[in-house]
Amino acid sequence: MAYAMNVGKLGENTVCDYLTDKGLSVLTRNFKRKLPYGKYGKYGEVDIIAKNGNILDFIEVKTRAIGSLSGMYAVDSRKQNRIVEASRRYIDENTEIQYDEVRYSVVEVGTTSDGGQVVSLKYTENAFQAWN
Repeated sequence: MAYAMNVGKLGENTVCDYLTDKGLSVLTRNFKRKLPYGKYGKYGEVDIIAKNGNILDFIEVKTRAIGSLSGMYAVDSRKQNRIVEASRRYIDENTEIQYDEVRYSVVEVGTTSDGGQVVSLKYTENAFQAWN
C-alpha cells in the first residue's frame, strides 16, 4: 500500500508541476468529502482542482507503470460519479470562485516498472461529462 501511495503522490506532484507550467492555477489537492449514504460509495475525492482562465478543472490522476492497462479504464462510471459528487460539494463550499465552465479531466502518468521515475504524461481534457 505504501508503494502505491508513493507512486500516486509522484504522479500527482508531476501533474501539478505540468499544470503550473501550462499556466493553470492549482487550487487544491485531494479534496475528499463524504457522499450521501449509498450513493456511489462512501467518499468522493478529486485528486487535483485547477483553474484555467474561467474553466474549473476537476482532475483525476492515474499513475501506472509503462505497459500496464491504461489508467482511463480505472475511471469507470462509478468513479466518475464520485468525482462529480465531490466536485459539486467543492463548488458549494467555495462560492467565491468565479468560473464559466466546469470540466472533468484525466491525466495518465506512466512510470518506470519500479515506479521511481515518470516517463510519460497524457492529459485528457473533458474526459467525461456530468450528466445528472
